[in-house]
Amino acid sequence: MSRAQPTSASGQYRRLIRLVLRRHWLMLGAWLGGLLLLVAITAPAYETTYPELSQRTFMVESLRANTATTLLYGPLPDPGRLGQLLVWETGTYVLVLGALMGILLAVALVRRPEDEGTLELIRSTGTAPWVPAAAALTVLIGQCLALGGGAGLILWVQAQRIAELTESGAMAFGLLVSAVSLVFALIAVVCCQLAADARTARSWALIVLAAALLLPALLDRVLAW
Repeated sequence: MSRAQPTSASGQYRRLIRLVLRRHWLMLGAWLGGLLLLVAITAPAYETTYPELSQRTFMVESLRANTATTLLYGPLPDPGRLGQLLVWETGTYVLVLGALMGILLAVALVRRPEDEGTLELIRSTGTAPWVPAAAALTVLIGQCLALGGGAGLILWVQAQRIAELTESGAMAFGLLVSAVSLVFALIAVVCCQLAADARTARSWALIVLAAALLLPALLDRVLAW
């Protein structure tokens, strides 16, 4: 009887990537689909409601004068073109939710398997020590890049028919989304290595996200005084 040949490290790596995708496809798809849908519907909705720049003048002025929205989103650029409105409002949602996605996925992919004992089970099969972490990081980084790439592609396509969107702006927004989600995902990975369990790691990373959101607003208020 022939003995089965041991799987190479690269083969183990590919198998674990497929395993991670099968286990977490619903979470990955929900985050990606929901955020990309939000990006896709915003510019056409603005164009339908306010087709001309002159029709947005009152709205833009009222938003710029609103202290609460300024603290939440930052100052609205003048004169308030569709691209500026999209990045100012929807862009803020996408960036914050993308960062939250990165944190939650990082904890689910990197730390939760250790707490649940599945990581120990995988290692007991003779898997190389670096393979589980590499597979989890590959899926995590791929998700962040897919979010930014998808957002940039959607806006690039819409820029072909919506005059107030630009192709360069679409690419810049996509790069920004990828960068922000990836940075907070990696922060969460570091927290996973330092914390005692997944819940603590998630809490630490969320505190960092909250501080990143609150600090600019606090600095603006201090400078305003």
